[in-house]
Amino acid sequence: SAVHGGPINILIVDDEPRNLLVLETVLDDPGYRLVRAESADQALLALVVEEFALLILDIRMPGMTGFELAQMIKERKKTARVPIIFLTAYYNEDQHALEGYSAGAVDYLHKPVNPAILRSKVAIFAELHRKSRALLNEVTERRRVENRLRELNETLEQRVTERTEALRRNERDLSDFFDNASTGLHWAGPDGIIMRVNQAELDLLGYSREEYVGHHIAEFHVDQPIIQDILGRLAGGETLREYPARIRCKDGSILDVLINSNVLFVEDKFIHTRCFTRDVTRHKRADEALRESEDRFRTLADNISQFAWTADPTGGVFWYNRRWYEYTGTTFEEMQGWGWEKVQHPDHLDRVVTKWRQVHSAGEPWEDTFPLRGRDGTYRWFLSRALPIRDAEGRIVRWFGTNTDVTELRETQASLRESEERLKGQTSALAESNKELEGFSYSVSHDLRAPLRTIDAFTRIVEEEHGPHLNAEAHRCLTIVRTAAAQAGELIDDLLEFSRLGRQGMHVRAVMMAELARGAADDVRIVQEDRKIDLVIADLPPCRGDHRLLKVVWTNLLSNAFKYTKNRREARIEVGWVQDDPSAEDVTYYVKDDGVGFDMKYVGKLFGVFQRLHRKEDFEGTGVGLAIVQRIVQRHGGRVWADGTVDGGATFFFSLRKATA
Repeated sequence: SAVHGGPINILIVDDEPRNLLVLETVLDDPGYRLVRAESADQALLALVVEEFALLILDIRMPGMTGFELAQMIKERKKTARVPIIFLTAYYNEDQHALEGYSAGAVDYLHKPVNPAILRSKVAIFAELHRKSRALLNEVTERRRVENRLRELNETLEQRVTERTEALRRNERDLSDFFDNASTGLHWAGPDGIIMRVNQAELDLLGYSREEYVGHHIAEFHVDQPIIQDILGRLAGGETLREYPARIRCKDGSILDVLINSNVLFVEDKFIHTRCFTRDVTRHKRADEALRESEDRFRTLADNISQFAWTADPTGGVFWYNRRWYEYTGTTFEEMQGWGWEKVQHPDHLDRVVTKWRQVHSAGEPWEDTFPLRGRDGTYRWFLSRALPIRDAEGRIVRWFGTNTDVTELRETQASLRESEERLKGQTSALAESNKELEGFSYSVSHDLRAPLRTIDAFTRIVEEEHGPHLNAEAHRCLTIVRTAAAQAGELIDDLLEFSRLGRQGMHVRAVMMAELARGAADDVRIVQEDRKIDLVIADLPPCRGDHRLLKVVWTNLLSNAFKYTKNRREARIEVGWVQDDPSAEDVTYYVKDDGVGFDMKYVGKLFGVFQRLHRKEDFEGTGVGLAIVQRIVQRHGGRVWADGTVDGGATFFFSLRKATA
């Protein structure tokens, strides 16, 4: 604030309020803003919040002396340069003054202080603060100006470079345009001698370059007197447009042409003419074809369901098709010029007119949507589009536009948006319901463990403490109870695992599936005792997925394959993948066994929770394993399916996203 002429901040620190009041009275000045602190802690807090030009500090304060506070202030980078004046009524020896100066003081005054001296010293430090801030501001401003000047110089250099490159490109473009223009083009000097000609003009007249360049232009004109008229008018700075002439071709035929020409002047010096030669005969034939085309277009335009219209280069609409008049009920005379204010909805008329003027001035395609009033007074929405039609020189000669009725489309889109919003709400509700269902499943499964543990514990106590007194039937019943409790515990474990899979996060990365399948097979094989199993694992391609979860998939599928082949003296299990189009995004893996298989009419039950197609007495398990497999694969964005026959084995397939190279 001091830089801008406002009051400067002065921090006065004293544990005696009356001393602070004295200081405020002595230093009462509109140029000062006094901030009081009654302790060292308050002073430190004020220094953190605000910037001060000067600190007037009492030395003797409870808790922390002024010397200690000054030392802390000087140690902080932000406040190290703030000048400190010590005031004391107790320390009047030279040793105390030296201690004050060593603590960072710039002055040392004794109480009672002389008001005039204090005001004088404060004024000096205040002025020093203002000047230092002003100097800092000036230095900052100078640096900003210097940086801005450097940026301007760099920008200027860049612009010069870009302008030079642009001029070179223009020269190349001009030369390329001259040589490759489809219209005949030649340059001639002020004496009428042809200096340069493009291939299009040579092809038009049939001459070689040697037969044309270096000759006077009059040699090729049937009406030679007009040459002097042409050169004279061009020398006077006139631009000739559509100047009619007749030129003799090499084969003796004569072409009626139109000449567009002007002169390149450099410092008022005639350099050369720039003449475009266009065959009028071909032009006339093109005009006739254009008129026929326009007649066909108008016939077609009058019979389409859209509005069609054309506008001149200034944006004035001068033609509408029949559909326009049928809808609006207007006349040709009413709709000349812009005319749309008669049928335009007033809420959109300023915007549409402004946009149309901007578009046609810039020569850009037009597109807008707005309502138009029909002859019955009702409004319907139309999508209006228009394109500029240009001549050979690139000038806009007219605009062609259409208006398409989009009323029903807008209503459909609005309905779709409403449906999307409802769908979002339903999706959110479904997600919340699934979350609650998973939480409920986990809670129920967890709470069921306690009674099962109680059942198992008390049956053991009965057997251990009362076993000798129980008969065989009682022992059998206790065994049934313990077995049922163990099976229920197994069901709960599987249910907890199934519920947990819905909440676990995924760490997706490239997974070496061959190594993962072999590791899972080794874990499963350990519990198979001495069974003879021919296990073949192919060299599987990698995929993208969560390594830990995909191991659960392999473990469950391989465990099932081992389990449902246990009745075979020699079992075969094959792990492989379906080789498909290398460009496909997914890869399909499978586990195939020659076990008991299943009936395909029950395939829909395979992946349901607690669904079993075989008796528990024949094959252990809870019926949750395949449900876990399906949940993991679906969380990866893949799918799982199966194929099998009774006593003919089963094959389980699952697809995952390929690992990118």
